[in-house]
Amino acid sequence: MKKLILFLLALLSNIILNTVTADAQVVVKIRPEMPRVVARPPMHGRGMIWIEPEWYWDKHHRAYAWREGRWVKPRRHAVWVPGHWVDVPGGSNWVPGYWGRRR
Repeated sequence: MKKLILFLLALLSNIILNTVTADAQVVVKIRPEMPRVVARPPMHGRGMIWIEPEWYWDKHHRAYAWREGRWVKPRRHAVWVPGHWVDVPGGSNWVPGYWGRRR
């Protein structure tokens, strides 16, 4: 019974820690440079929108990685909000691009 209680406590602690750190901000002191400027390729279909290249947090490598730009079909009643850096205490934090509500 004692082992079961210890196991359940360890499991609960792990769940709580993972939940708390899942939304943690990654703060960097020096923002990474854009790797290169790439010409926008031709659109592959009508009604597509261009998503600019941007950074994303690669959890596996624990580092920012570069995602190339791409053409996508826009979501209905939504607008693409590009990713951007924000200044936070101790450095900068990348806010990834997302689909926002059209106003």
